[in-house]
Parts: sequence; C-alpha cells; structure tokens
Amino acid sequence: MDYSKGKYASVILAIVAFTESSFFLIPPDVFIISMVFANGKKFLKIALIATLFSVLGGIFGYIIGYFLYDAIAVSIIEKFHLQMSIEKFKMFYDKYGMLSVFIAGFTPIPYKVATILSGFLHMNIYYFVLISILSRGLRFFLVATLIKIFEEKAKKFIESHLGWVSLIIVFVIIGIFVIIKKIM
Repeated sequence: MDYSKGKYASVILAIVAFTESSFFLIPPDVFIISMVFANGKKFLKIALIATLFSVLGGIFGYIIGYFLYDAIAVSIIEKFHLQMSIEKFKMFYDKYGMLSVFIAGFTPIPYKVATILSGFLHMNIYYFVLISILSRGLRFFLVATLIKIFEEKAKKFIESHLGWVSLIIVFVIIGIFVIIKKIM
C-alpha cells in the first residue's frame, strides 16, 4: 500500500515530524520527498504540515527539557547515545545562543538535542518557537519546493539509475552521521 499519497499520509507525516523533534530518529524529509513525488500539487501543504508538527514536537521537547530533564530527557539521551551531542551542543549553545537552535533546526544536526537542551537551559520560549518556525519552515519548504521543481527530472533519473542512486543515498546518510558525530 502506498501511504505517500493516501488519506493517512498527512497523519503519518505529522506524527513523524512531531516525534523527530523530541525523541524519534527518522527525519520528516524522507516522507516529504516521497509525498511530493506522489502528489506534487500539494507540496506547500506537505511542507506546512511538517513545519507545524515539527515545531509542536519541538515545544514538547522543550517541555521535556524544562520540566522533566532528569525524569525523561536523560533516558532519551542515553537510549539514542546523545550524551556527546548534548555536551557539544551545550558548548555551541553557550557560544552562539539562539543561532545554535536555528542551525540545529535547519541542518541534519539532531533537532531533538536543541529542543530538549533549550528547555533545560530555560531559553526564552517565544524566541525558541520563532526560531523553530523559521528554521524548520525554511528547511521543509525548501525540500518540498526543490522536489516539486525537479520532480520529473528526478523521477526519470532515479528510475534509470536506481542502483547508483541507492548506493549514493547510503553513502550520503553514512557521511551525514559521520559529520554529525564529529560536530557533536
């Protein structure tokens, strides 16, 4: 069953975007890409759903960090082996402040680390929400728009070079994790 354009696609995207912002590992970009490929006319709606629920999930992560750091956040951090990420992000946060949240919201750096730590460090919630809307919105609307613009070319390229595309994707994912490990 193709969930990328069915009636449950938006619900799945909302759940993934929400949970990825506070405790889940799979980024919503994967779902955005497949949904825009499946139904390119709704690319703005898809990006909006991802942004809205990612920010709501970010607020949830902020609340975990603010009120429940010892009770819940520590177990999330340990489960996903984010201890070093937390320490490095805290140093980055101490140096760059709110810019660090923007960078985490826009790049592959784990946004959940920024949300939980922002709550723990009692960052101004209004600034946190504003920065989250800007960074997550920019990221998800950019992904959806680029897929929409290059939809036909990308489909043809992927179909004719599926093996190579799959291999490149695997190496890119591994590369992103290596870079994140070095940064965090």
